[in-house]
Amino acid sequence: MKLQMIPVKDLISRKFHISSVYQRGYRWKDKQVAQLLDDLASFTKTNEVKAYFLQVLILSKQQDKYNVVDGQQRLTTIGLICDKLCLSKPELDYDLVVENSSLDKYFKEQATDTIDQWLRGHDADKEILASNLLEAEFLVYELADPAVETEVFSRVNSGKIAAKDSELVKC
Repeated sequence: MKLQMIPVKDLISRKFHISSVYQRGYRWKDKQVAQLLDDLASFTKTNEVKAYFLQVLILSKQQDKYNVVDGQQRLTTIGLICDKLCLSKPELDYDLVVENSSLDKYFKEQATDTIDQWLRGHDADKEILASNLLEAEFLVYELADPAVETEVFSRVNSGKIAAKDSELVKC
């Protein structure tokens, strides 16, 4: 097990894989996307707190890429924000069955629209947002044994939003 704080700017060069074995599609709504944007733009560094904390990202390294066990929603949203700010972004490789579904596309389009609207209304905050985003840190937990990915995913997601019937069938 490796546990470390890693800023987004250091994750951008990595390749990530979202597995269809246990992951479901992107499901963040406008509220979560706008809240992340507001939080990042309003974050101010202090002597005690040097960077915005993006919560936990659980990864499992597989050759030249990292399987995302937990943190897919936030990582995907960060990729969408980076894209709109014309920043380099993490390379996300999805093999999700629902990735090409209308529902998945709908949520990503809604998130992209929310980002566009937010950026139009916060023109002066774009530079601060970009800086805070690149400096923001995940607490990255890297699994030592890739064989436990499904077990870890189940454990950390128990009690969260239930998957839809179609997603359960996929699982």
